[in-house]
Amino acid sequence: MEAALQDTKKKQILEFCNLRSQFIDKESLELLEREEHWKEILEQFPETIIVSSRLREKLALHDSKVGRAERETEVKKTRFRAEAKDCSADCRVMKEFEVTNQSNSEGKIGDFLSYFRDKYEFLHSLLHNRPGFSPVTLDRMEKYQQYSEIDVIGMVVRKWVSKNGNLSFELDSPEGSCIAITPKDDAAASREAEKILLDDVIGIKGKKLSEKCSSGPI
Repeated sequence: MEAALQDTKKKQILEFCNLRSQFIDKESLELLEREEHWKEILEQFPETIIVSSRLREKLALHDSKVGRAERETEVKKTRFRAEAKDCSADCRVMKEFEVTNQSNSEGKIGDFLSYFRDKYEFLHSLLHNRPGFSPVTLDRMEKYQQYSEIDVIGMVVRKWVSKNGNLSFELDSPEGSCIAITPKDDAAASREAEKILLDDVIGIKGKKLSEKCSSGPI
């Protein structure tokens, strides 16, 4: 019974975020499941992406279970302003965070690939959990018939306007690549597509036009 209630609450949270065009990560979802007034907490988020670090800050200030469990520090204002020379030094060098000659990153191509791969996997997980969105990997597009409804996720590697005036994108993913076309007669989709930049990770609901081409809203 308790598990069923948790699943219902999780679904309600995801649907609420979807209505507000927000993405929420798995850890944030688990934190909100414990809260009775989760809707009030989410309404305080103007951000499009809700991550656990920002959510914990909100919960610490809110009268919540997680907030009460966090240690709170009260900072009291005072008129007294001491000068630096009047205060004794109270600092230490945290050697455990010293990275001189210890960094694993050397600015090589592999480091950039790792960065984009991490970015793609994080945003892919957020998009994949959106209600009403069931993306398939790009290498499976060939299994769908022409004009079939299809959802996909990919990173934008190229953006251009076709000869017919349609805004087009080349999407890439670890599984493959495809071309996505936004019909120029779909004003709402075209406005959203104009905002998309290179290296953005986007989700598309559309129709398959060919083996490597789909059309639909972003």
